[in-house]
Parts: sequence; structure tokens; C-alpha cells
Amino acid sequence: MKKFKGCDLLDLMPHNSSDLKSGRFGDIQVQDNDGNVFEAIEIKHDIQLTSELLIQLKEKIISSGMKTYYILSTNEKSITAESINKITEMIIEIKNKYGCQVILNGVASTLKYYLRLIKNPDHFVHNYVDLLDKDTDIPYNLKHKWNELNK
Repeated sequence: MKKFKGCDLLDLMPHNSSDLKSGRFGDIQVQDNDGNVFEAIEIKHDIQLTSELLIQLKEKIISSGMKTYYILSTNEKSITAESINKITEMIIEIKNKYGCQVILNGVASTLKYYLRLIKNPDHFVHNYVDLLDKDTDIPYNLKHKWNELNK
């Protein structure tokens, strides 16, 4: 488990089973020092975020008891226009009834937003590369691709 400013950041786990079978709420989970998960991030690869997807994840979100749940997609058009009103209604309902803020967004736009908050990008990249090197769950081909992108 990695420490992260007063809380524990659980390791990224490769998915060989569903989150429900593994007991996880998302691809990334952040927990407090008492072990309670208060934030989770579910990442979808090339899948548009629709109201149907939110309906599928709603029970997991509700049962988690967490404060923030991100659902991010690598799809450039992450939220369909047809789903926006239904998604908005569901997000408001989940927040009002269960106290969980649900955030649907694209992976790239989310990273762009949060990375700008980092005071020292060099320090961040150095730490990221160090974690990438040490993490045995990350396959060689992904580490190799990172090195190619950063030449």
C-alpha cells in the first residue's frame, strides 16, 4: 500500500475478475488511515459514459458509502448527448440520498485538470517514474511504452 498525504492509496490491481468478486469498488481506491475507502476511480477504456452504465454502477456506488466516485473513460466523446439529462438527474439523486459525489468525465481532461494543480511537475514525474519502476503489477510492455513516449 502506498502512503499519500495522510491516507493510504491502494495499489492498482490488474483485473482478472469483476470488482464485485474482488471486493473492490473501482480500479483505484483511496482509503483513510482507518482503512475506510472514501474515494474510488473506475476507468473505462473506449466506452462512452451513458445513463445505462451509471445505472449498472449505481448499486456499487450506493453500497460503497464513499464520498467521491469517479467514472472516467478514454473515449474522446465520453458522455453521450442523449444521456446527459438522465445522468445529471442520477448524479443529483445519488448525492442527495447517499452523500456521494459522482463525477463522470474523460481520462485525458481529468488528468489535464488535476495535473495543473501540481506545484512541481518535475518532482511529480520523478516520483511517478520511481513508482512505475517498482510496481511489479505493471507489465513490461506498458513500462516500455512509457519510456518510448518520454524520449
